Amino acid sequence: MCSTASLPQPAPNAESPAPSNADSVNEAGQTIQRDADNSIQDAATPGLVTVAKACVRSDFVQFLETNLSRWCQHGLWGRERSSGHMARVDKYEKLQTAYSYICQLDARMKDDAIRSRMAMVFLHLEFEKTCRECRSSHPGEAKTKTMMGRGRGKISSMIDGILENTHPSWRFANAREKGEMRTNFHNQKRYGKRWWILVNTLGCGILLLCSSSLVGMIRNTTVTATTLAAIARVIQVVHSDLMSILHLANPIAEKLFHNHGYQDYDTKQLLEKLRVFGSISVGQARANGGNAGDEWRQ
Repeated sequence: MCSTASLPQPAPNAESPAPSNADSVNEAGQTIQRDADNSIQDAATPGLVTVAKACVRSDFVQFLETNLSRWCQHGLWGRERSSGHMARVDKYEKLQTAYSYICQLDARMKDDAIRSRMAMVFLHLEFEKTCRECRSSHPGEAKTKTMMGRGRGKISSMIDGILENTHPSWRFANAREKGEMRTNFHNQKRYGKRWWILVNTLGCGILLLCSSSLVGMIRNTTVTATTLAAIARVIQVVHSDLMSILHLANPIAEKLFHNHGYQDYDTKQLLEKLRVFGSISVGQARANGGNAGDEWRQ
């Protein structure tokens, strides 16, 4: 692949002033990005392209027609985002609240899968933020032994405090039961990190419109984080149709994720734009429901 940077450039003349340094840097950055995108497009195997194509549900229009107006009226979170009955850990309140979203999902509503994905991403982000703040305010302390237990650092003690204040049964639990609660916390956080790999590249719309095939790949931990990142980049670079769909869905998905600003959103206009794309082909629908991720386990 020949980079446009290697092609001869016309010399500036009196009628065409020389570009500024800022323009040169911007053009160089665009060239690098184009070359990177071309490299990804050339390197993507047919199998990876097929897997990436199957990551958006085939009935995205009908799905949003059925649910979007309700979401924009009531939101996705219901009472979870305003829950205040737990004992508070002021120092780590946001992280505890993030974990509580997962624990308090209302089984009577039909949006648990979407809310669960969003809650796991939120937990991952708040955990990473809390860890950074903890390490910056107590340099070296997170790596040392504490009086809370042999070899256990400040972050582990923090998690135990959150579990104790979230689960009333913690105080009466034995070592095995506490271990199971810790494992559940870390598993939810780990899945949130895997979803975040996609969200960080594709936007929050993928949390609404993901196919069952993609959900299976997220849950299947033999599909590595590197593979998930590669799939996201292939969608971004190769599948412009899917990116157009996600770009349209991202703004309302972000508002629903942050639980703010969704009530005034123009859902009619959004649906009209999405109908232009229609549904993915029947063959693609089969791929979405199949096991497209099984071959991507490394």
